[in-house]
Amino acid sequence: MANVTERRINRKYHKVYLPLLDIYDDGGPEVFSSMERKKEGNRNLIVITSDIIDGLSELSEQNSYGAMHALSFIRENLARKIDSIQGNSFYEFSKDLDICLISDPQASTSKIDNLEKRISKLLDQPDRRLMVITDNDKKSIYLTDAGFCVEAPRFLIVNENIVKKGIKTGNNELLSALYSSSTRSVPIAQAKELLEDDDLFMNQFIKFRSEGT
Repeated sequence: MANVTERRINRKYHKVYLPLLDIYDDGGPEVFSSMERKKEGNRNLIVITSDIIDGLSELSEQNSYGAMHALSFIRENLARKIDSIQGNSFYEFSKDLDICLISDPQASTSKIDNLEKRISKLLDQPDRRLMVITDNDKKSIYLTDAGFCVEAPRFLIVNENIVKKGIKTGNNELLSALYSSSTRSVPIAQAKELLEDDDLFMNQFIKFRSEGT
C-alpha cells in the first residue's frame, strides 16, 4: 500500500499572528502593514478565520470604518493566491507578509487550540505557536491564563510622535456630519475632506469650539 503524505505550505514564517476582531475594528487595513516582517529573512503570516470574516461583515453593516476597510483590503488581494491545502488558502499580501484564510468552522477563534494544531501541520512545525493579538482585556486575561501567547497591538498604542501631533480643531461641517450620523462617527476619509486636512490618523482627538471661545 502506498503511503499518503499530507501536503504542506512550501514557505517558512518568522511569526504567525492571529489578530482578533477588535484589532480589525480599531486598526482597519493598518493591521496588515503593521505585522509585516521588518527585517530580512522569513516573512510573517496572519491567520484569518471564517468567524473573523463574518464579524467584520456585521461590523461593516454598523458603519465600522476599520471593518469595512479591512474587508475591502482582503478582497482586493484575493487574486494573489499562493496555494490551497485542504480548504486552507494562502495569499501573498506583500514581500514580507502572507495571509492564511481558513473557512472551516472547527478552526475558529473560539477554538484556538485547534487552530494551532492545524497551522502546525500546514507549516510542518510541531511546536509552532500562534501569537494572538487583542486589545480586549477580558479576552487577553482568559487566553493568557489558558496558556496561549497573547500580545497587545503595539501599532494602536499612542507613541510620542502621535502625541506631538496634538489635538485637531474641528469645524461646523464635521460637527454637522457627526450629529447627522446614527453612530456619531464618520469615516476618516470624509473627516479629512471636511476639515481639508490630510494629516489625520485613526482615533485622533478633535475638539470643537463654541462661538466666542
